Amino acid sequence: MILYNKTMKKYKQSPAIEKQLTRISGEIQKKYFPELTLLPVKMNTRMKCLARIFIPGVYSNPKIEVNLNYYHRSTLSEIKETFKHEYIHYQLHHQGKSYGHNLKFAKISCKMGLNEHYYHMTKYIGTCSCGFKHGDNKRKNINEKCLHCGKKIKIRKRF
Repeated sequence: MILYNKTMKKYKQSPAIEKQLTRISGEIQKKYFPELTLLPVKMNTRMKCLARIFIPGVYSNPKIEVNLNYYHRSTLSEIKETFKHEYIHYQLHHQGKSYGHNLKFAKISCKMGLNEHYYHMTKYIGTCSCGFKHGDNKRKNINEKCLHCGKKIKIRKRF
């Protein structure tokens, strides 16, 4: 998560950037989520706390919004991981399931290798003997099972 800072450089929106991001989003969609429709990508200059967000279409069509500052600070691999993350939300939403950061979301993201990307942002952490890293902001159980291999792991507070 990139926090807003008043000293951040102000970038200008560009249709070319949205087109480029929509192309990258299309690559992710075709490779990992062929059953889903392509989500358009829109730049949002007003987002101050979140680097990116998925908007499930309640009153509008679903889309991915990207913070313009996040785009200019991120590498291509980080942007691709972000799109994978948002398409997982969309896949769960499309299946009529809860599309928050829940166990189903975690299992899908782990299968896609997104575990490492979000691990550093969590309060409670644990590492399994198989090498899989777990992270969560809500401590549910001290002895949880690994999402990867099923063994018991101990969760501890990071700080």
